[in-house]
Amino acid sequence: MISPPPELSSTITTNGNGSKPAPKTQTTTHAPSLIDIRAEQLALGSALCGAEHDGPRRLAQLLRPEDYYRLDHQHLHKAITALYTAGEPILPYTINRWLSSQKIADFPLGYALQLEIEAPSDLYLSHFAGIVKELAVERRIRAKMASGATVDEISAYIETQKAELYAHRASPNFRTWQQAVKDTWTTLEYYDKLAAGGPSPYRWPWVSWNQSIDPLDPGVLVLLAGATGVGKTIYLECLADFWAQQGLQVLFAHFELGPKVMDLRRTARHSGVSVASQKSGRRSDAENAAIMEACNRISSWAGDIHYTHTPGWSADQLCREAEVYAHNGQCDILIIDYLSKCSPSSRQMKTYGVENTPRQTDDIETIKNFAERLQVRVVTADQLNKDGRETSFDKLRSEDVEGSGQKTARVNVVAVWEEM
Repeated sequence: MISPPPELSSTITTNGNGSKPAPKTQTTTHAPSLIDIRAEQLALGSALCGAEHDGPRRLAQLLRPEDYYRLDHQHLHKAITALYTAGEPILPYTINRWLSSQKIADFPLGYALQLEIEAPSDLYLSHFAGIVKELAVERRIRAKMASGATVDEISAYIETQKAELYAHRASPNFRTWQQAVKDTWTTLEYYDKLAAGGPSPYRWPWVSWNQSIDPLDPGVLVLLAGATGVGKTIYLECLADFWAQQGLQVLFAHFELGPKVMDLRRTARHSGVSVASQKSGRRSDAENAAIMEACNRISSWAGDIHYTHTPGWSADQLCREAEVYAHNGQCDILIIDYLSKCSPSSRQMKTYGVENTPRQTDDIETIKNFAERLQVRVVTADQLNKDGRETSFDKLRSEDVEGSGQKTARVNVVAVWEEM
C-alpha cells in the first residue's frame, strides 16, 4: 500500500477501502463515501507509468487539480502536467524541483516513484480518473447545497457539473453526424488548396513509386522493408531531402548514425565528394568548391530537415519529442531510421518484460497513435525476416517483414523493395 508523504499527513478517518489520510493543511468536511484517496493515487500513478508516452496529456484532459481531495495530489497533478507541457522529463527529481520552484513544500522523492510502481498500467488511467472526477463533482454539488444558495442557483450549478462530468466521459474525438457532413467541405478545401499549388508536396520522388502509392495523407504510417544492404537508410535520407525541397518540415530520427556521419553522407550525396575524401584532410580546391556550392543549394530549400539522434530511445520517448517539434511547426513528416532499434520503455518493461515481439508491436501502435492524433505523416523502415530473405522478390509478402504479422497489420502502407 502506498504511504502518504509524512509531512503532509493528518489523522482523519479513511474511507474504508485502504485510502490514506488527507494532508494536514486540509480539513475533512465530506462523508468518507465521497473520498477515494486510493483512486487518486492510482490515477496519478497511471499517468506516471505513461510519462514517456502520453499519460500526462491524458491526465490533463481528464482531471483538473481541484478534482483531487488531497492537496498534495493537486500539487503533484500540476507538476506532472507542467513538466509535460514544457517538454521536460517527468522524474521524482524534476517533480520535486518544480514544486520547490512554485514555493510548494518538498515531496519525499520516493512518493511519486511509489505511485508509479503500484499503478498497474497507464491503460487504466481513464478508469481511475473517472472515479476521481465523479467524486469531485459530487463533493462540489454537496458543498453548493450547503452554502445557502437558492434553489435556482443550485439547479444551475448542478447542470454545469453534470456537463463537466459528461464531457469527461465523452471522447474528445466524437463528432455528430451533422458535424461530419459539415467537415466534408473543410476536407475538400484542404485538398483543393494542396492541388492548387501543383503536384502534392507529399508525393514520392520516384515516378514508379507515385504510380503505386498515393501521396502521404495526414496520419498515415508507411513501413519500407528490404533485405540487409539494400540501402534503407539511403532511401530514407533521399526522401527527407526531397520533401524538404518541396517546402516541408521533416524530422529525421536516427538511432545508429551520429550527427557527423549524417552530415558527411548528406554532403556526399549533394556535392559528389566521397565521404573518404571529406575525411582525408587533403581535399582539393575543386572538392571544396563543390561542397560550398552544395551547402548553398541545400540552404536555399523551401523546407528543412531537423535531425535528432536517438540511440537508446524508446518509441514513447521518440513520439513525445516529436510532439514538441510538431507543435512548433517543425514536423510535417517524421522519418524513423529505423524502427526495430527502439529500446523498451519502463512502461513496456513493466507490461511485456523481455518479450520482443509484443513490445515491437506496441512500438508500432504507439507511433501510429502519435501519427493519427497529430495528423503527422510517418515513414520508417525495417528488415526482412529469415523467410523474406530466402524468398524471391516477386513472392514477398508483408508477413515477410521482421517481427509479427501484428506489426505490419497496424501500418497503412507496407512497401518492399530490392536492390536493382
